[in-house]
Amino acid sequence: MSNVESARQLAVAILSQLGDSQEPLSEARFVQNGYVIGRRFWCGNGTIEWFFESDEMKVYDPTGKFLKVVGVGSMGSQAA
Repeated sequence: MSNVESARQLAVAILSQLGDSQEPLSEARFVQNGYVIGRRFWCGNGTIEWFFESDEMKVYDPTGKFLKVVGVGSMGSQAA
């Protein structure tokens, strides 16, 4: 399984803890100077921002309020 797929599954698990959502998971890439530096995952339950360099996922509720940081370990270092 790829690092991105592992991160996607972790994002789904985290967002499902925030409650049931009828919306499917959406995803976008953060690009800087032509390089993918992170991803954003979101659905009705909230948003997760994952920046590869920090190896952390920042979790926000549907209103944008910061909730917590989840360590990702070395999973983010090779993701693109």
